[in-house]
Amino acid sequence: MTVLKHPSLSKISTYDQLGIDIWRAQLDVTGKDLAKLYDCLSELERRQSMKLIDKKQMKRYVAAHGLLRIVLSAYVTIEPKQISISRTPFGKPVLTDYRHIHFNLSHSHHFSYIAISYQGRQVGIDCETVRDVNHECLAKFVFNPSQYLLYKHLDSHIQRIQFFSMWTQKEAFIKAIGLGFQYRRIKDIQVDINISQSSSVTNTWKGKQWVTVPLKKGPEHSASFCYENGRETKCKTG
Repeated sequence: MTVLKHPSLSKISTYDQLGIDIWRAQLDVTGKDLAKLYDCLSELERRQSMKLIDKKQMKRYVAAHGLLRIVLSAYVTIEPKQISISRTPFGKPVLTDYRHIHFNLSHSHHFSYIAISYQGRQVGIDCETVRDVNHECLAKFVFNPSQYLLYKHLDSHIQRIQFFSMWTQKEAFIKAIGLGFQYRRIKDIQVDINISQSSSVTNTWKGKQWVTVPLKKGPEHSASFCYENGRETKCKTG
């Protein structure tokens, strides 16, 4: 079990048999604490942060990537700044020197989620702040007919919550397989459509099964993660 104490970090779920941990981070960090996180960044990440015009976005970018490096350092036992992160041809970040450890990051507004896989499984994670967007237009683009029909029959105040839950599940899957929006069959991705309870859903891609798990469905935000399928396991929530 990986133990890490940081005021902005909390491990929210552990899947021991899969070798996967899920972390959540608070990104509204200021002053000396933010400066320490900036010191953790690579030169490329520092340059990227400086491109962000909005000060709040810049600070949250620094916090998200600095905290990610702190979490990763607990698994690879080297200093956060020394961790080398590269990208696949489709842009998925990977650890250059620790290919048995996979990770994924998603951040939205003042929080982020981090998935760490330390037994070689690919993972993807997505979180979204529930907000006012053109749900109707996006739903037609990303939902298949049965998913769209369910969505259309929901009460308006539930529609928004369910939209973001279904969206994060699809996004977690395409991030796990490493294609992002290069994946052209987003409507075909199966998701959990249960309103009151959450359950995992399995999709197949290139002969492998990928399991998507809704982590959070609520009026403030939604989050889901996806992993390469393994044997059935139990989750411990902390």
